Amino acid sequence: MVADPAFKQIFEPYIKSPQVKEEPSKKSPIGESLPSFITTDSAWHTYHVLFEEGVKEMEQIQSQRLLDFSRRLWAVSKEPNNNSGAKDLGLFASVGLALQDEQHRKSLAAEAKRIVDGLRAGMIPIDVPIGFSLAPQQFRAQSFYAQSPQLSDYFAARHGMPASFSA
Repeated sequence: MVADPAFKQIFEPYIKSPQVKEEPSKKSPIGESLPSFITTDSAWHTYHVLFEEGVKEMEQIQSQRLLDFSRRLWAVSKEPNNNSGAKDLGLFASVGLALQDEQHRKSLAAEAKRIVDGLRAGMIPIDVPIGFSLAPQQFRAQSFYAQSPQLSDYFAARHGMPASFSA
């Protein structure tokens, strides 16, 4: 489609341009309007733009839910009546929370700090007490997740940590 560069998306001329270019007159009894010309590629592109925006909105909501869950899980793992498995659960809960919460990240114990720092900035696999080593690349935000610090942190917590629990 050839259009004014001011239009960022292929469908914007149809939304933002005036529908009627010329009112009906004696010379042109039906007037002149912007032609309806929609190709399959423009419809497909529009679908993807709208779908991505919908997913982004949903993920922003889920980000807050995961943060709340991580805080509760970490608090429960710190209760004094927990068994010995709570230590590992506490470590993973603390790492998951630290991936989303900067304040918690500042208060990490040495082992959790090693894991979080390695995941956020490292390139080599990070050994963890349970399961397989974690690949820092899995924790790097991609697509629209990389456009927002909140979604970037959520991506790391959501897309990286479940892999370690499945081992």
